[in-house]
Amino acid sequence: SIIVTGGASGIGYHTALALAAEGANVVVADFNIDGAMKVAAELTQKNVKAFPFKVDVSKAADVEAMVNFAVEKLGTLNGIFNNAGIGLVKPFLDMDPASYHKVIEVDQHSVYYGMYYAAKKMVALGTTGTFVNTASIYGTTAALGSFNYNAAKAAVIMMTRSAALELAPHGIRVVAVA
Repeated sequence: SIIVTGGASGIGYHTALALAAEGANVVVADFNIDGAMKVAAELTQKNVKAFPFKVDVSKAADVEAMVNFAVEKLGTLNGIFNNAGIGLVKPFLDMDPASYHKVIEVDQHSVYYGMYYAAKKMVALGTTGTFVNTASIYGTTAALGSFNYNAAKAAVIMMTRSAALELAPHGIRVVAVA
C-alpha cells in the first residue's frame, strides 16, 4: 500500500501505473482531485485498490490526513512517493519572498511532511517499506532562474540521506531519484 503525491499526471501518474502493475494498492494524492479520481479509476481496472485524495502537500495537516486516509482505506502503509512539486523560474533579483517560499513549501517542506507522517504511522503499525523522494540534478547543480528550486532539491537530497540513517532501524528505506 503506497501513497503517490502528484499522482494525477507526469511522473506520479506513470509511477502509480507501474505500482499497480506490480500489484500495489495506491492512494493517488494530488491537488487536482479530478485528475486523481481519473487515475484511481484507471488503476482499479488493474485489480488493485486505488483511491483519490485531494491534498495540498505544502500543508502539514493535509499530509497527515492523507496518511491517515491511506491506512483507513488500504488497511496498512508500506511507503510513500513524495513526488509532488512545482517550478517557478525567475531571476534571483525578481524572486520575491512569496515566490521563494511557494516553491520551498511545495518542493521541500512537503517531502518532510510526507516522510514524517508516513514514518510515524508505519512505526506505529509495525510495517516496513520504502520512501522515494523526487530530487533533481538541480539539487547539486546551479541554474539561472532556479534559486528556489535549487535550494529545495538540495534540501531534499540531504533530507533523504538523513532520514535513511534515522529510519533504517525501523525497516524503512529512504531513497531519492533525480
